[in-house]
Amino acid sequence: MGAVIGKQFAHIHQMQKECCAMLEVDNKKNIVKITSAPEQVQTAKEAIENITLATNQSIGLHPDTIKVLMFQQAKHLHELEKSLKLKIDISKTEGILTVEASPDKAKQLKKAINDLTAGKVDILLPSEIVPKLIGKKGETINQLMEDTGALVDIDKVTNNVRLVGTKESVASAETFVRDLISEQSQREKNFTPDDKELFKGPEFAKYKFEFFAEFLMANKAKQLRLLRTDALEARIKVFKKERRIHVLGNKKQIEAMEDALRERLKEFEQLHWVHAVSDNHLLSLIIGKKGSKIKEIENEGKESNVRIDIQDTHVCVFGDDEEAINNAKAKIMEIVDTNQRSVFVTSRYLIAVLMASKRKRLSEIETSSGCKLHLPPPPRDGAARSSESESDQIKISLTGTLEAIQKAKEQLEELDEAHHVRYLPLDVDEIPTVIGKKGETVSDLENKSGAKVRVLRGTGGQPSELEMIGTEEQLKSVQAAVDELLQTQNRQLLQLDAFAAGCLIGKKGERIKAMRLNHPEATLDAFPNRGQVRVKAVSPEALKACVDDVLKTLQETHAIESVHVPQHDEQKSAGLPRGATGPASPNFNTLLAKHEAIAMRLQELEAEGGDGMRVSFQDDGKVAKIRGPAMGIGKIKKFLEMLVSPDSHFVETIPLPCIAFADALEVKGEAAKLNENALRICKQTGCELRIKRAPAVSGASEEGTIRIESTNASKVYEAKAEVEKILQFYYTDCFHTLEDLPPSIATRMFDLLPTLRAKYNVVFSLPTNTSLKVFADSKKNTQEIVEQLKKDIEAWKKQHVELSIAGWLVPILVGRSGETIKKISTESNARLDLSTLSPSSSRHQDRVLTISSRDDAAIKLATEKVEEVLTHHKNLSSVVDVTKAKLDVALSVKKDAAKGVQFHVIDGEEKGELKVVVYGDDHDERERLVEKIEHLLEIFVVETIALPTTVSPAFASSMVGSLIGKSGANIRALQKQFPDVMIDIRRADNSITLKGPTDEVQKVRTVMEDKIQELLRNEEEFQQRRSSRYQQESEEQEDAEKKTSSSRDAEISDENSHPNTQQQQQQLSKRVGPVGGTPAMGEVKLTKNQRRRMRKRAENEKSDVLSMLVGNGHGSTTTTTTTTVKSVSNGGVTTSTTTTTTSSTKENNGGYYHSSSGYSLRL
Repeated sequence: MGAVIGKQFAHIHQMQKECCAMLEVDNKKNIVKITSAPEQVQTAKEAIENITLATNQSIGLHPDTIKVLMFQQAKHLHELEKSLKLKIDISKTEGILTVEASPDKAKQLKKAINDLTAGKVDILLPSEIVPKLIGKKGETINQLMEDTGALVDIDKVTNNVRLVGTKESVASAETFVRDLISEQSQREKNFTPDDKELFKGPEFAKYKFEFFAEFLMANKAKQLRLLRTDALEARIKVFKKERRIHVLGNKKQIEAMEDALRERLKEFEQLHWVHAVSDNHLLSLIIGKKGSKIKEIENEGKESNVRIDIQDTHVCVFGDDEEAINNAKAKIMEIVDTNQRSVFVTSRYLIAVLMASKRKRLSEIETSSGCKLHLPPPPRDGAARSSESESDQIKISLTGTLEAIQKAKEQLEELDEAHHVRYLPLDVDEIPTVIGKKGETVSDLENKSGAKVRVLRGTGGQPSELEMIGTEEQLKSVQAAVDELLQTQNRQLLQLDAFAAGCLIGKKGERIKAMRLNHPEATLDAFPNRGQVRVKAVSPEALKACVDDVLKTLQETHAIESVHVPQHDEQKSAGLPRGATGPASPNFNTLLAKHEAIAMRLQELEAEGGDGMRVSFQDDGKVAKIRGPAMGIGKIKKFLEMLVSPDSHFVETIPLPCIAFADALEVKGEAAKLNENALRICKQTGCELRIKRAPAVSGASEEGTIRIESTNASKVYEAKAEVEKILQFYYTDCFHTLEDLPPSIATRMFDLLPTLRAKYNVVFSLPTNTSLKVFADSKKNTQEIVEQLKKDIEAWKKQHVELSIAGWLVPILVGRSGETIKKISTESNARLDLSTLSPSSSRHQDRVLTISSRDDAAIKLATEKVEEVLTHHKNLSSVVDVTKAKLDVALSVKKDAAKGVQFHVIDGEEKGELKVVVYGDDHDERERLVEKIEHLLEIFVVETIALPTTVSPAFASSMVGSLIGKSGANIRALQKQFPDVMIDIRRADNSITLKGPTDEVQKVRTVMEDKIQELLRNEEEFQQRRSSRYQQESEEQEDAEKKTSSSRDAEISDENSHPNTQQQQQQLSKRVGPVGGTPAMGEVKLTKNQRRRMRKRAENEKSDVLSMLVGNGHGSTTTTTTTTVKSVSNGGVTTSTTTTTTSSTKENNGGYYHSSSGYSLRL
């Protein structure tokens, strides 16, 4: 009662004042009488009970709760004491809150504490965010706790921040932390040439990015440092070979990086110069011996930090000012201009002419032109004669300026025109006749014609030949004289190629023997070494018949030839200068895909080769297969070999219907001198343009050709396209393009070309797959040719029918070994051709079947038979539309299909959709499968579970492994429980795809998500245990160091008194190994399994053992409170109520359990 009254009734007076009630105390009966309104009476009653029922209450607190109450100088604790009018005592070490309060007050206190810690959020911080969140001397984190009222606790081991407080304060603090992470966390970004907004122009994708990377790194990375400064000190790494710029920084730094890059690119554009050098010889001269030339130029511009970099065929110069760059540019261009190279192809005999009279002619050409000529080495003794149709063609290399090369070539052409070489095969019995007595006949031929004549006797199985050297007129005169001498007026020499001559001979000579039997009045001989076929006959009619048969045989004989890409020599890339890269290994697919002009030229050659000529590529473009008439294979083979040969010299010609058209490329009044348009093309492409005039045939206008030469095939065809544009600009009326043509009609158009050339001067070319360009000598002739071609096109279309064949029906239509399609072709007497697939297309792509014949009835019959086959097999199929995501669901019915049922997948009508074709003879079986597929597609759903991406890569990998189980045990068990659900776990995408019925998919999804959550919880607990273990180990280490220091002091004090004892103890403390063994043998080593078991045992002991039991007092208190309430109603009736409350508290049940993770539970 004294506690209620207080000293000198202080408590009574205070309660009367606060509760607005009158309190009367009876000390003898321990009764307090309260008089007031009901609400005030209740308030006063509670205040008295808080005093009378107050007992010592102990509450176990979580460590986070203690931190919330005690942080900021126990701000929240003082607020609780003030609002609840309690005195609270907290033991931090024991985690116990002690307070003297009534049960109601204790409940209020617990509720208030729970409200204070109702919000808890854990956020894993990137390591670089931790110091930013703490701030200088803790300013940031203290300000955050003061502003929000939430506890912000950072675990420095795991970088995990825990936010504890009210829900509102925690939400406010979480917003601040996540905003800080978003703004300040380190993120990565790669800038590559694919970013077209930054790196504008196709040059960056080809070569310019490497130059920019070198520009940043030059001069001790001066530009890179400026870039880093503009990007707010972001971390920047330049990977030149990988073609990327890697940036590591926060959000503002990444955003600033783009503007900084634009500034550096702008600077780069002003301070660099690039020049393309297609000749590797020029590159080697620019580099110099061991890079001496580059070092010399860089040293001259050292003050301006001039730097030279080479990438593939491009040379780049950059520095600090334009004057220094221009000086380096002038030196490089001087090397380039004075060391241009070209090739002049001629006969081997011209070497002897140049070398005669102590190199007199060669010296004259070099002196007058200023060009250096490099002759090929002479042939080895006993070397076989050339097997090429070009008759011992050799290449003379020319080095100098373009003007000097042009002058030298003009003189070489004059020399070559005067020394044409022609070879005439001779039989053994014809040699004496040609030579004559003591060579009189040969001498007489030379004197009369002016040509040089020599007989080459055959050796090593090679035929004897008559070599004739002179001008065209001289050679004609010699040949006529030889024919008269040998009395072989009915003789014709066909100049073909080695491959065609070999095909004419056939296997073991079978084909040429059969032709000789068919033409007994003619003599037929083939010479593959020169690519020649000689026909001699007794009459002109027999000669013509045999020649026509030879040409027809070569046109109708289909052969196969292969062209292989040469192996790339890796040693050639060794020793290249800084930044230079070796040439990439050529590839047919890459070349044709990259250069459309080359692909169209190949298509022209296929069309010129005749009907059925096709080129296909195998082994990833490393092998080209040529199939078609033997007559055209040699030309295509030579073209393909030229494409992939590392030292090829590309030559392309544009025939001119009239030499007057050359005025568009020549200076007016000065023949053979190129004008500005032609020189611009030469400069842009690096090619050489020359216009060659041919002597006019009687009754015809003079003709000519534009010759384009270079070592780069793509540049040659680029120059060709530019030349054609100029010609078409100046002579628009002489050009006409036929559009929208069938792709397969090109062969027919080129078949008509010889007939048209007999009447007109005309040239054909293929701009695209579906167009034909006609170029004639006049507007009138162009119109006449176009009209004739249009008629032929209409007639061709009537003789050709194109049918679209579904990809899955192609094998059925072709049949085994082509039996079906051959049978239709034989029965209908029509030709059936299927279009070939492109290398990138799928085998199920639709194909085009072309049916051709000169007989309309045959085309109609073949079309009907093909459509009959297609209709029959389409009737044996059923089609089901399906999405890509459910394709495997539809194909899962394969295992239930009967024998003979086939499944084909084709593209749907819309993008992303597919069709499944079920093919089989049994209609009921097909319908059953279709119904099953449709049912599965209807009930099956596809759902994707995204795996967490915020965890570490190691844990993500282990999570996938835990979901799969050992050897897939978990997945197999799950699929056994849910057999209709397909589970697809993709590590690369961090996702799980579930396909199956809706209910079962939901069940499997629940199982998988629960497993994922369990794994995440286990990982979190593991991290917490590890952090606590690290903390405990650090504390134990500190205690051990203290004990060691104290024991060391004791040892020093006792060292003199007990030296022998200490030595004995030290010896006993060591484990002695066997005699003769190593010191390590005295140590006991645990196996891996033993160490793991000991570690697990220690963890279990830490988590399971009670750390502390507190509150075992033996006192007890009993409190009795009697309260009398007197109420007066409006009717004058007085009611009195007396309440007696007895409270008994035993303090011997105050035990608490403290777990190793920090939680405290009341027992």
